[in-house]
Order: sequence, then structure tokens, then C-alpha cells
Amino acid sequence: MAAAKDILLEILAEAREKDLSLGKTQLIKLLYLVEVEHYRETGQRLTHINWIFYLYGPYAHDLEGILADRVFERDDIKTGAERDFISYRIAEPEKTYQRFVDAKVSLTVKKIVGVWGKCPLPELLDYVYFETEPMQKVKGRGERLDFETIHRSPREQIYTISASKDARKKVEALRKRVKSYLETFSETHQLYLHRDKDELEAIEEWDAPQENTNLSDIAVKLSSDLSNADNPPS
Repeated sequence: MAAAKDILLEILAEAREKDLSLGKTQLIKLLYLVEVEHYRETGQRLTHINWIFYLYGPYAHDLEGILADRVFERDDIKTGAERDFISYRIAEPEKTYQRFVDAKVSLTVKKIVGVWGKCPLPELLDYVYFETEPMQKVKGRGERLDFETIHRSPREQIYTISASKDARKKVEALRKRVKSYLETFSETHQLYLHRDKDELEAIEEWDAPQENTNLSDIAVKLSSDLSNADNPPS
């Protein structure tokens, strides 16, 4: 397996070659997509990172410690919002030919950064949240994402959630609401999900043990959890 730190450095190196600046959210989601693509191609995990369903998407708590390494230079950009926009780059200028991972993984990074590096954040998150199998199959917050759910097949074939017609309608409606919410955030350069007291309380209530959880229940609960998102912070 490869070290997550090396893959993050490879992503940043590739982004630099393409003259891209990556925020923290983008960087983490690109790492996740590299992992997904690697598993799709090889049937093997790329790192030991423990990806979980956190808030609305994939996250790994290990990444906080990794990104604190001095090889990463963090930039906090003032936006006038509640929190700064955080971006990362390689601390020391790397040689143009330097690579941090083997050739196969480097090609996967090139593919992912090439496709998603310039993509607007709402589109990137929409794809990560709703079109990757580990996120499609996970049932609740805090659960570990299962990479064995990834189909070993050409990426052009899209697999959807197996659910009732009613559940699919609810998820599709929810997707539109989340996308609209994220677009508002991108316009104000707040590339993170705002978590105020009311939202945290809603999350805590949603996380309470439930019996017979199914996709319809998840969609309804998430809709309730996002009930205050119609008026996002500016």
C-alpha cells in the first residue's frame, strides 16, 4: 500500500503542474477519488486510511495529522466569512520530474486531477456523495466506507442505488437541495459545510440509534437535517 501523505503530495504536485489551487475540501475529496479509482482498477485498497461517512460525505480523521506535517504548507485566506478558506501546497519547491508514488498510481492521480481538478466544488461533491459506490451503500454517519462495493468495470457504466421508487424520488429531491446549498457556499468562497449549534443538535438527534433503517428513512432524516439549509450563512 502507498502512504496517504505521498498520494496527497502527488495530487498537489499534479495540481501545481496544471496551475490549480486546491482547497482542503477539494484535496481530501480528490484523495478519496484516487482511492476509489485505484480499487476499481485493481481490486485492492491503496492506503490504510479509514474512510467514514462524516456529515454529508467521506472523511478520514487521520488526515488532520497527516496534513499537519511540515511537508505541507497551509494557506489561510481571509474571506470575510466565519472561517477562512484553507488551501494546501507542497512546502518545498519540488523538481518538475519528481514523483512521490509509483508510475501506476501517478497515472491514476493524473486522471483524477485532470477530470476533477478544475471542476466546480458543488459538482465534485455531488459526484463524490451520490455517484461513488461506498457512499451509495453506506447506511449511517460514522460507518466505515466499504470499498468492496466498488464495481470492477469501465467507469462509463453508472450504477445507481437499489431502492424503491419512492426512496429514489426522495434521494433525487434531496440531491437537488444539497447541490443548491453547496452552490451558495461556493459563491461566497466558503468551501466547507457550516456547522452551527442548531445543525449540530440536528446531527446529534439524527445519529441516535434507529431500528430498521432503510434508504427511505435516511433520505427523510437527511432532509430534516438540512431543513435550515434554505437560508445558508452568507
